Amino acid sequence: TPKNLSKEGRSKSITTRKLKALHNTNNHRAIAMVDLLLKDNMTLKAMAAYLNETDFKTSTGKRFTATAVSNLIKLYGRTRIKAPK
Repeated sequence: TPKNLSKEGRSKSITTRKLKALHNTNNHRAIAMVDLLLKDNMTLKAMAAYLNETDFKTSTGKRFTATAVSNLIKLYGRTRIKAPK
């Protein structure tokens, strides 16, 4: 099998992609805003809508989705407090 398909190759790829995402300028800007939105206890969908309305872009230059916001929160180790029902 090719070296990049080995366990070591996959692990190295994950590490490289995570470091690239952590140092991405778009992610830095977005997580700073998400930190503020988390304090307002907004839903992931509402956060994505706000980020899109204010011209934030993902690390790949795309619009935010609730999943992209969730991934960003996990990437930077933030905690989302769920609103009581």
